[in-house]
Amino acid sequence: MKFTISALFSLLLIGLLLSGCGNSHSHDTTLLAPSPENRLVIYTSHRDAVYEPIIREFEARTGIWVQVKTGGTIELLDLIAQGDSGCDLLFGGGTESLESHKELFSPYTSPLAANIVSTYQSDTGHWTPFSFLPIVLAYNSKLVRLNPPSGWEDLLDTIWQGQIAFADPTVSASAYTALSTLLQLYAKEENEIIMHRFLKNLNGEILPRSSSVVEQIAYGNCYIGVMLEDEVIRSIREGYDVAMVFPKEGTSAVCDGLAVIANCAHEDNARLFIDFVLGKDVQQYLITQCYRRSVLSELSTEETNTSFIPYDSDWSSQQQANILALWNDILQEVMP
Repeated sequence: MKFTISALFSLLLIGLLLSGCGNSHSHDTTLLAPSPENRLVIYTSHRDAVYEPIIREFEARTGIWVQVKTGGTIELLDLIAQGDSGCDLLFGGGTESLESHKELFSPYTSPLAANIVSTYQSDTGHWTPFSFLPIVLAYNSKLVRLNPPSGWEDLLDTIWQGQIAFADPTVSASAYTALSTLLQLYAKEENEIIMHRFLKNLNGEILPRSSSVVEQIAYGNCYIGVMLEDEVIRSIREGYDVAMVFPKEGTSAVCDGLAVIANCAHEDNARLFIDFVLGKDVQQYLITQCYRRSVLSELSTEETNTSFIPYDSDWSSQQQANILALWNDILQEVMP
């Protein structure tokens, strides 16, 4: 087949355009962006299926152009802390992780905050809750037919050694919440002992992101794991061989949230986005399409089908740096 010079140039141009659309971790179409006052830069740890429909609807309703960068919550917080990130709004991440970095944020209390369950809210307004996320245990329903995991103590049982899927808590806020929950079930002075037992049971193998946990279980690479409730429900409804257990000891649930970055370029637009996601239609969408629990009082299902432990979010926030440092130290000891 022969090509003319113009045809070859056209193919090359199409290839360049397509390659520019292939990056799922950021959407950089700066040349097409509107004037600066109609822009918003969001960093998010949410899956595409959660954030993309919400952001598209926000853009359609407001005319504000949104640029997105994705990553793990703690990873994104580190980028923001370095300065000059260009980020206006952090969308996602457990509120205890946001609280431990609240110096990065500009306080904002939405006019719709009165509709939120009071116990979910920040005392200082440095972050706003988005959805309510219980931590659960999951297992492969085909490979684990007898004696499935029933509680947190199973994570320390050597019968499961090398068969537990767990994300990196230095990257994933939900993994950090799960780790903090495990530690709080035991005397806090035993943190080092419990963490050592747990990491040894993991064989020092840590997954790079929280979304990898359910994948490893569904594909049979691991038998059990720890993750957020919505991830397991989504996988079950998509037909994967995954089942869910609420730990017999009870579980924790921390809201994920949003926070306006201090001294950002588009603060008004960031606040407008927070107001948007607190609307009843978006919160209802979270329930029906994302399998998450709403933070709105009239839609809340906090007390149904779940037993919660008295989880100490303040301690978890205050100790985050120490816990993660200890995690890294012990990980180096137990790695094969």
